[in-house]
Order: sequence, then structure tokens, then C-alpha cells
Amino acid sequence: MPEKESENKKEHKWVSLSGLKARGWTEALVRKFLGPEDKTVPNPHYASAPPMRLWALERVEAVEATEAFKEALKRAEKRVQAGRKGAQKRRELTLDLAKTLPLEVPRISLEELAEAAALHYKELTGERVRFKPWPEPDPFRDRLCVNFLRHEATEYEEYLDEFWGKPGTREAYLVLWERFAWAVAEAYPELAKEAKRQLRERRERVEAQKRRRSFL
Repeated sequence: MPEKESENKKEHKWVSLSGLKARGWTEALVRKFLGPEDKTVPNPHYASAPPMRLWALERVEAVEATEAFKEALKRAEKRVQAGRKGAQKRRELTLDLAKTLPLEVPRISLEELAEAAALHYKELTGERVRFKPWPEPDPFRDRLCVNFLRHEATEYEEYLDEFWGKPGTREAYLVLWERFAWAVAEAYPELAKEAKRQLRERRERVEAQKRRRSFL
């Protein structure tokens, strides 16, 4: 009886989907050899994220020891390598496109720019805004001016459509944003600080998305 009680109290070790992938598993291999998860737990990193799926490590190791799994893993690794090479090539092409597409920020007077930005904001929100006159500091004015330049005065929005769904989209997005920020800083030194702030914000957002996906 004591032996049975000890066996019942034995704690299992668990492996998440990301842990399985680190061991070489693909989602197809998981479906074929493991099937549904053994249990789920709340995501420890993001409360709003889906539950984390877990498989018993002893079951995973038992499957990994079989010849059928070893052969399937070899075939999967070959497919993954071929896919990575193709994806890397497509990613490089997307990045090259982001680096070479024409991107110019037109220079108009600061007063005209502020007026256009205010009108653009009103069209989007229905709200009227009054800015402080240049060169008085006005972070809200600067933000709306940079937004206006990005969405209405450049080909930025059209270029995003070019990248949509392609490998390297996230990296291309940041490359394009960096080019835009520096173009704004060159054309409008008064807006350089705000353009760089928005660039930094985008970088942080992309990094947060990467971290979140790695935890799911």
C-alpha cells in the first residue's frame, strides 16, 4: 500500500508546445504522435492569452524513443530545412524592397502642416483641435503632424500593402518606419524628436509581440 500511495503522489513533469518545438517537434508531429494535450493551465505570462497546453514528459520521451517517430522526425527536419531556406530568401527580398522603395517626406511650412494635421484629425474623429503656435512645445501637435505625414503625405500605407502576408513583414515594417522617421527628421527638424519617439514605440511593440508569441 505505501508503494501505491507513493506512486499516486508522483509528480509528473510537463512540456509545453514551445518546449516540444525546442526538442524538434513540429505541430504535425504533435498531432500524429501525441494528440490532444494532457492538461492545460492558465498562461503564466499573459492572463488574456489562451491556456497553455501541456503534455506529460514521460509520454513525450516514450514516443521519441520509437523508430516510427525517429523516422518521421528526420523527414520533418528535411522539410523544415527546405522551408527555412525558401522563407529566408523571401524574407530577404521583402527587406530589400523595404530598403529601396522610394520614400520622401515633402516639406511645407510648419503652419500649413499643422493646419493639414488638424483637418486630418477632424476627418478621423470629428473633433476640432487647436495647437500652440510654432515654435512653442506642443507634443500633441507634433504627434498629429507626424501621423499626418505618415498616412497622407507619403506612400507609407501603400507600401504596407506590398508587405502584407510576406515572410519578413515585421522586419520590413520596422525598416520602413526607420526610413520614415529619419526622412521626417531631415525634412522637419522640429519633429525629429517625435518621429524618433514613435519609431522607438513601434520597436517596443514589435518586440512585445515576438515575446508574446514565443510564450503561446
